[in-house]
Amino acid sequence: YQDQGRYREALELQTTGLRVREEIGDRPGIAMSYGNIGFVHLDLGETASAREFLSKSVQMQQALGMKTLLSATTAWLALATAESGELQGGLALARGALTMATGLGQKWFEGIACRSVGIILRMIWAEGSPGDEAIYTESAESLRRSFSLFTEGHFEHEAARSACELGRLLKMGGEIESGERYIQQGVEIFQKLGAMGDLDRVLHSTRQ
Repeated sequence: YQDQGRYREALELQTTGLRVREEIGDRPGIAMSYGNIGFVHLDLGETASAREFLSKSVQMQQALGMKTLLSATTAWLALATAESGELQGGLALARGALTMATGLGQKWFEGIACRSVGIILRMIWAEGSPGDEAIYTESAESLRRSFSLFTEGHFEHEAARSACELGRLLKMGGEIESGERYIQQGVEIFQKLGAMGDLDRVLHSTRQ
């Protein structure tokens, strides 16, 4: 549901799953459900709820030693933190997620963390340091790396998200033609996957 932009249905499904896991005492499952619910809230732009559930998930994963999933959940928490106005705190979390993900040697996890770093750097550049070329360059490099990792790993949906996020940055930086090309790549992938709701969410996000 979430990949198709049907966020409320996805939230209902994840909440039902959480109740079942709580009833049977499946702690790793509960940690995963918290993370999934938090991610749906993040996609909905409900930052406070996203932070609440993602923080719970991170804490449980750390306690249970769930090292693989922890990097992605931390990357999502980083975005929720940044969107709450705590840009530097979010960036620190995203960099930590990237360090964890790089050690895993798995493209999907590294791509998720790279994208979070790139998005938060874009937010920092747009909000307070539009003339800081180094921030803009690192943001672009992180988003390009994310797009490449997802493309190499054949994670099409995530590749489309990263392409659109990169395209937005490039257009903001005056690289209009290049930005439009990346956005068009993302649009074509979303259309192929039938994920038009998610396309609308990515392109019309209030996030800088």
